[in-house]
Amino acid sequence: MTGHLTMKSDVYAFGVVLFELLSGRRAVDTRFSEDEWNLANWAQKCVKERRLDQLVSSHIKGQISPKCLKEFAQIADRCLKNSRKERPTMAEVVVSLHLSMSLQEQFDRSVQLAAGSVRSTYKLPKYLAFGAKNNSEDGLMEYSFRIFSYSDMELATRNFGSHMLLGHGKYGQVFRGWLDRRTFTPSLSDRGLTIAVKRLKFKAHKLNWMQQNMKMLEDFNDPNIVKILGYCLEEYTVLIVYEFMHQGTLYDYLFSVDRVIERHQLISRVKIAIGIVRGLVFLRALQPQLADSPLQMHNIFLDEEFNAKLSDFDVAMLVLRSDAKLHFRPASFYDSKVKGGVFGFGVILMEMLTGKLIDYECELTVAREFLPGEHGFASMQSIRCALDGRLRFNILQTKPAIQLALLAQKCVVDESYLRPTLESVLEELEEIYDVMLKLDNNGN
Repeated sequence: MTGHLTMKSDVYAFGVVLFELLSGRRAVDTRFSEDEWNLANWAQKCVKERRLDQLVSSHIKGQISPKCLKEFAQIADRCLKNSRKERPTMAEVVVSLHLSMSLQEQFDRSVQLAAGSVRSTYKLPKYLAFGAKNNSEDGLMEYSFRIFSYSDMELATRNFGSHMLLGHGKYGQVFRGWLDRRTFTPSLSDRGLTIAVKRLKFKAHKLNWMQQNMKMLEDFNDPNIVKILGYCLEEYTVLIVYEFMHQGTLYDYLFSVDRVIERHQLISRVKIAIGIVRGLVFLRALQPQLADSPLQMHNIFLDEEFNAKLSDFDVAMLVLRSDAKLHFRPASFYDSKVKGGVFGFGVILMEMLTGKLIDYECELTVAREFLPGEHGFASMQSIRCALDGRLRFNILQTKPAIQLALLAQKCVVDESYLRPTLESVLEELEEIYDVMLKLDNNGN
């Protein structure tokens, strides 16, 4: 034991802490019978024999949902495996804890609905917010899943005017709008809470189905997924209201002519990469098929503090439930070859490192050669030749730059079984980011 939590060495210790929180017992507690003195051993036995109810402290018994308890106990039990290789990474632990929280929130909402409460309010898990601040004054750290009227959305978007159009894609058009920060009613002064309103293209006969299934979108509650504030099902139209992403898409960030200092900092791109993978890990836990769907720069958004958030996967979930499968029309190398997941992220990471778009398979082959192996990076000069010339990093960050290039290469190898998992990619990126932060602080 090192005496403090790290991603690799102290997963076991954290597993003990999880069982302490669940049971209300100390790691070694002689108040109980001798075979229960060691909490870790006793808890593992309870999990193995499916006696999870005995693990729950009397203070929370009856309040914790069975599904939440099962997920929580399973991840704690995995942390206590004798073999270090069998233990999860801290990234996997975070995802499981987030899933446990979501399961508990769903249980709490069902209890509220049974008691006659129809409003569902929930908080984002702050411990998962990468570099985020408390935005409660914006209505985004704690928010309600609201049902908006069509007339309100018309006012908020200025009657869906062409000057308010932000973009359009396979599922429909997206418009800018404004709401009052306190009342969430339309703001007529182009001030207040900026929103993005997606008008979906669904056939009229599916509206009843949509009304019954919109609640499933509440599952998309993660700091690295663009937040849904509410929806509207009126006038044969489906509208989904999102938080507004002030820095636009990752494509805008890398290739727009408007210069931003952060855009050229290597450490900023690592931070963005971490947000992307965290979003993919969340999607994998929620619905594996979503994490493997095509990943493109236009579906990766950045908030005011350049935290990455994924979009369009919520609508894909509706299509998945409606049509039994996702219908993506291949239009480029991304759609026909890259199925998302680790491979898709590897392509995105290469684009972020090289500053070049990779639209076709031949360009991926060139990019693989463009980022040589570890022995190809003999000096700072050779790195600058290989990477995006606009990137700024000091000589102390040469090794992290090499690690990023090698990680990108591992993600896009042809043999899928040789690629790393999303969780291991996340862990490596976080370690690289921590090193770069320390180097930055030492340099200052």
